[in-house]
Amino acid sequence: MDALTRIRNAGFTVTLDDDAFTVKPSNQLTEEQRAFLKANKVQIMDALLMTTVYTPSGTRMKIKARDSPHQAWLIAHNHNSPIPILALDTEAAND
Repeated sequence: MDALTRIRNAGFTVTLDDDAFTVKPSNQLTEEQRAFLKANKVQIMDALLMTTVYTPSGTRMKIKARDSPHQAWLIAHNHNSPIPILALDTEAAND
């Protein structure tokens, strides 16, 4: 089991925050868990930066973003995702 999965399975939420990650609820982390997080920081960051994108033909790929802003950019500019993007209904907006 990878480090990110292990800490999530322990009941914590782990999110990417620029060049670090945040674990919540942090006040419930034991000293052993804090040591585990420090020892596995690189592995956890790598896992959090993995991003699913789609090629123009619809092929799914997992790539590692450089950082969280890059990850957000990849997600925002990935127009071939099978998840539909809601378009603004201009007729309804003009009513």
